[in-house]
Amino acid sequence: MPNIFTAYNFLWVILLPLLKMLSFCDSFFLKLFGLGFIPSDWGLSERLSPKASNGKKSLWLHAASLGEGKGQWALTQSLIETLPSNFQELQIILTTQTYQGLQFLKQKVQENSNQNIHLRLAPFDHPKLVNNFIQRNDIKLLVLV
Repeated sequence: MPNIFTAYNFLWVILLPLLKMLSFCDSFFLKLFGLGFIPSDWGLSERLSPKASNGKKSLWLHAASLGEGKGQWALTQSLIETLPSNFQELQIILTTQTYQGLQFLKQKVQENSNQNIHLRLAPFDHPKLVNNFIQRNDIKLLVLV
């Protein structure tokens, strides 16, 4: 009987190229006709190919959804207030798996107007995608909420 990890990896072998093709086709139709067929709140292209940061070293705080995102925001505020001055140069990247969690964090960042906080949907749970995210954002520490 195959183990669950092997099955999970096998599914990614099939799904990853399909997701990349869907993302490409969606962006093509969006540019050509102004209509995409994948809802924007899925964040498909962002999860497959994360944006690069501005070159600063990063602290990554990840929360699964809206509920954890609320705790993540409280932790972020505490970190900003208590970090020693030599850590103030770090940019803080907050990620969540859900669009609702991301919207909550966007609202909080806008209310506090902190330029050092960046929001993203988390990359899909695949080693290549996560490693790409870590490298592009120069992640030095990950905190899972």
